[in-house]
Amino acid sequence: MFSGFIFDVEGTLVDSVTQNLKSQQEALERFGHQVPYSTLQLYSGLDGDQTLQLVLPEAEEPERKKILKAKGDIYEAKYLDEVRPFDGIRDVFRVLVERGGKIALATDCKDLSSNAIFPYCKLTNSSARPHAATMWSTVSPIHALSA
Repeated sequence: MFSGFIFDVEGTLVDSVTQNLKSQQEALERFGHQVPYSTLQLYSGLDGDQTLQLVLPEAEEPERKKILKAKGDIYEAKYLDEVRPFDGIRDVFRVLVERGGKIALATDCKDLSSNAIFPYCKLTNSSARPHAATMWSTVSPIHALSA
């Protein structure tokens, strides 16, 4: 068996795709850009700035940053409470940890968004929560899971 496992968070551990796309569409509308939901779906899974470069090739970096900030604000205020883990995530983590595996999470979420998934997955040790600015964060294999 492998000794380490890396999981992407958004769209893999937690069902957040719809919420992310809706918040992105609303942020774009705030800045006067009408982008169909179906178009945003094509780029789901890409980094937000990459998506904006594709759907708004004329937008300069300062505007993209403002749109992304608005998207994050909308997501946290309006959609974050709807985000839930996919069924079975806690069980998968439990089995891997029981077999001596170490779990790492890959995310580009910031602050509230990244920490919000841990209660849903029942990851309770504060050392198991990734720092908002990190891309790779190791989850403690001993204390991360509790009943």
